[in-house]
Amino acid sequence: MRILAWNNTPIRIDGLTVTLPYVAGGNLVLLGARDSSGKHYFEVTRRAIAQTSYLRMGLFVRHATTGVFDANYWYRQSAGDTGCYSISGGTVSCPGYAQSGAVRLMCAYDLDAGKIWFGNNGTWVNSGNPATDANPQYSNLAGKAGYPGVWLLYNDSAQFHAEAGDFLYAPPSGFSPPTALPMVGRTAPWVAWSVVDGGPYAIQGTISESGVPRRARIRLHDQQTGRLVREVWSDAAGQYAFTQLNTTPRYVIAFDSTDPYQYPAARDLVIAS
Repeated sequence: MRILAWNNTPIRIDGLTVTLPYVAGGNLVLLGARDSSGKHYFEVTRRAIAQTSYLRMGLFVRHATTGVFDANYWYRQSAGDTGCYSISGGTVSCPGYAQSGAVRLMCAYDLDAGKIWFGNNGTWVNSGNPATDANPQYSNLAGKAGYPGVWLLYNDSAQFHAEAGDFLYAPPSGFSPPTALPMVGRTAPWVAWSVVDGGPYAIQGTISESGVPRRARIRLHDQQTGRLVREVWSDAAGQYAFTQLNTTPRYVIAFDSTDPYQYPAARDLVIAS
C-alpha cells in the first residue's frame, strides 16, 4: 500500500505516515487504494503536533468527469469544527475526538449499501455498528467510488493502517481492507498528485536510437503554454512513464545527455490514458 499526496503543499512522507509542517493551507493525502463496491475498513493514527492542528479523515470521492473531489465524507476535529461532514450530505452531529495527542480513528464503509461509519479509540460514534448495519453516519454512498484519506491543516501528522495485521481494532465482521491501486511505472513509495496536473492516467513510451533502446532525460511539457510539467529518466531498456496525470494535452522531449550533437526526440500532442 502506498500514499498519494494530492496538493503541492510541502509534506513529509515516511511509509504510510505523513506529516504536514506549519504552513498556510492544507494537504489532501490519499491512500493508494480505491473501491466502488464491497465492505471496507481502515484506521488512521492521528498525532496532533499543536492545538491549532486540524485533521479530517474519511472517504474522498472524485467526480468521474471533472476529477474534482465533490462528495467527500469526513470525520473531523479542530477548534470549533467537530462532527461528521459530507459535501453531499451536510453536517451530522457526532462526538469528536481528542484535539491533541495520539488517537486511533476508524472508518468502515459499505459501498453496496451506501453507508459509512466513523469511530475513535475502539468506539463507533452515535452507537454505530457496521457489523449489524446499525446507525451509519451517512447512507447515500451507493454507486460511488472513493479513496481513504485525510485532510491535514497546520502542524499535524497521520499514519494509515490499511492492511491485515496492522489494525489496532478488529475490523467489523464482513469488512476487509481497502483495495490497493496498481502504481504503473513507479517504484517510489509515494506519488505526488498535483492540483493542476494530477489524475489517474499515464503517459508511457520507449526511447531508442537506430532501433537500440537508450537512457535519456525525458521532459513533459504543457502543450498550450510550454510549461515543464515533470521530468524523468528512461531506464536501460529505454522505457519511461509519467503517471498520475490528467488528460490535458502535452508534448514530450527526450535528450541524450551523453552526446551534445544528438538531436532531441519529441512527441507532440500527447494525451495521458
